Amino acid sequence: IWGWILGGLVIAYTNFSTEKIEDGYTKKSLKKKRENVEVEGSTILLSLGGALLGLLIAFPPFLADANWRSSLASKDATRVEKALFQWPTDPIRLSSGFKVFLENQKNDKGYEIIKKATIEFPNDYYSWYNLGIMPNISPEERKEIDVQLMRLDPENTKRPW
Repeated sequence: IWGWILGGLVIAYTNFSTEKIEDGYTKKSLKKKRENVEVEGSTILLSLGGALLGLLIAFPPFLADANWRSSLASKDATRVEKALFQWPTDPIRLSSGFKVFLENQKNDKGYEIIKKATIEFPNDYYSWYNLGIMPNISPEERKEIDVQLMRLDPENTKRPW
């Protein structure tokens, strides 16, 4: 609600701060129409360079997520696994892939995926948590998982095991 109130105040302030003249234009808009603004070439080049850099940074994660989604729709395990490890990897995609393989009783592949997630992203709580819900985890691994979960979230002592 504060966004609406503050937005309305800004609009009201701009309406009161401009003086109207006879033909409906304001002094501010007349000044803008009279001035010819020249933009330097360096400004245009910097803008285009920034846009290109932003595209290069944002495109690989977008492409990896799009491939992940299309591989899930295909229901082909090899395609899903290939899309799962596509660069740049992220812990959310790896955790999702882990759950897909675990639901399909592919525990060995699920273990491999979530173990890689804990190695690549050691500070991701859910990767460690998902490793902990794996069936047939050794007591030594369970102890390491508890240590890591306690390190990442000391206030949360609940474990499903």
